[in-house]
Amino acid sequence: MELELKDININNKINNNILQKYGEKAANMASTPISMSDSYMLMDIEEEMCLEILNTWEIFKYNTDAEYILKGSILSNRDKFIYKTLLGKILRLIPAGVTIMSVGINSSLARRFTMALGYAISELSAIYIDMIIDDKQVDPLDIFTKEAIEDLMENFLIEYNKTVSN
Repeated sequence: MELELKDININNKINNNILQKYGEKAANMASTPISMSDSYMLMDIEEEMCLEILNTWEIFKYNTDAEYILKGSILSNRDKFIYKTLLGKILRLIPAGVTIMSVGINSSLARRFTMALGYAISELSAIYIDMIIDDKQVDPLDIFTKEAIEDLMENFLIEYNKTVSN
């Protein structure tokens, strides 16, 4: 029961503080739209956010560290991560997604995408920690896969699009 309460507190902190803060930073960076080929410019903000999320979860207490997870997942192909993910199944979830190809990433999209990535990293952190607590030996890179990140980002964006119209 104590772990569940801790999880709720961590999720609230991440959702109310970290995702909002970094979503705003990304939106500010894209106040002048960023071309799709320059989308990697958001990675510094997103890497910083992911490190803060992993440290908030105290991932270092569970047989791994944040750098290992990030280098094996979102930073393994840093320059192409955002671009490929946007062009994949997630772009279809963004209103007017086709026009993004020609106009670029605006502040609204940068905010949504950054928050979705943070949400995915947070959810996967909880899954990984639960598996370690249940005494399952698992490599975190088996949890923090590109597919898992994309699926959770997609889930976040579906819910986000229900609440935001821009």
